[in-house]
Amino acid sequence: MNRIFTITITILALSINAKSQSKLDFCKKWNLEGYIYWGITFSPEETEKNDYLNFIEDGTFISVDEGKLENGTWKWDLKNKSLHLCDSKSNKPIIFGIIKVTKNELILLLKDNEDSIKLKFLAEK
Repeated sequence: MNRIFTITITILALSINAKSQSKLDFCKKWNLEGYIYWGITFSPEETEKNDYLNFIEDGTFISVDEGKLENGTWKWDLKNKSLHLCDSKSNKPIIFGIIKVTKNELILLLKDNEDSIKLKFLAEK
């Protein structure tokens, strides 16, 4: 019985650590690399070349979108693999699907009524 308890605690600790590590890896500045269509990454437009998302551990973010500075709050829903961004000027969040997140790469999916687009970000070095 004691052995089962020890194994359970160890597995729980490892899973909590893995989730925490993933979230900590996520909290950094991500520079827009481009848009992915049909598996090909296309460069951002000239007005988007300096766009980025900077996620802070306290649940806030700072971003530049087409040269405009924005800030607000973010929430990462691990269960549904989604990212909710709520701009300080808006009451309705923008919801992204999380396709991939590693220490160096973040790929998000944005859907609307007509289309969907994948955004590729690279971690700032």
